[in-house]
Amino acid sequence: MHSSINVLAVAAAACAATSIAPATALAGPISPTEQWEGQWFNDTFSSSGGFTFDIVTMGTDVTITVDLSGNVFGGPDPDPFTTPATLDGGGNATLSGSSALYTNISGGRTADGTLSVDIEGAGGFFPLVEIRGTWDATDIVASYTIYSDPTGGGQLAVFAEGRLIGERIPAPGSLALLGLGVVPFARRRR
Repeated sequence: MHSSINVLAVAAAACAATSIAPATALAGPISPTEQWEGQWFNDTFSSSGGFTFDIVTMGTDVTITVDLSGNVFGGPDPDPFTTPATLDGGGNATLSGSSALYTNISGGRTADGTLSVDIEGAGGFFPLVEIRGTWDATDIVASYTIYSDPTGGGQLAVFAEGRLIGERIPAPGSLALLGLGVVPFARRRR
């Protein structure tokens, strides 16, 4: 169950995580599609897993599909889920929505790459997951805190802490261009 909690935090980052606008907003025009992959690490329970984010942008509307690996909230590897975000003209992305894994997600990513996401009702067990960090044109680096309510009276306590690290996967066309750039050097070596 503990490693599954970490996965939700990763998802939030994506949507947030789980959740964010395409990071290319920092580096130029926004790409219509982007893919990200990485790892989450639960420092409290010494567990880890992977994640992928598929981001599709149409005008100011962003759809983020999050796929998490591992034991999420005590259950099996969950199906991918999608969360919406909205872009403004300044490169900021705002998250909103809910899914089978949480009741509400809010926050987002600012044009300078600051990531701040709050997830409520995570896994039905955790009233709050906070994700804080950076998401730039090539990398995601964030920490997360998962809170419990041990007394049921609204007094939140830290349950687990962890981090997530990810990177943008280059578009297939970019890799082809890179390969073409190597051809002249290969010819010169002969």
